[in-house]
Amino acid sequence: KNKRKKGVNHYDHFQFLPDEPTDIPLTIADIELLPSIWRNPDSVEKVGSTRIMLSMKASDGGTYKAVVDCGGKTSELKTFYKEGKKK
Repeated sequence: KNKRKKGVNHYDHFQFLPDEPTDIPLTIADIELLPSIWRNPDSVEKVGSTRIMLSMKASDGGTYKAVVDCGGKTSELKTFYKEGKKK
């Protein structure tokens, strides 16, 4: 599977990484926001030849980010994570 920082699987976004204080573990409430982030992101950035990153500010000052591959017949979510508030 795809890897995130420190070579950890994306499934591990539900776990806290103590050496990555800006990576926040996802909760079910976070996952429920994914349709809103998909439909109404605050920003969209190209991050590869076929991928985009959708970003939306969280109510706690963090940022939700979803990477989507648009290279096929349908768009495919590659990863979804939350970054903590930048200091």
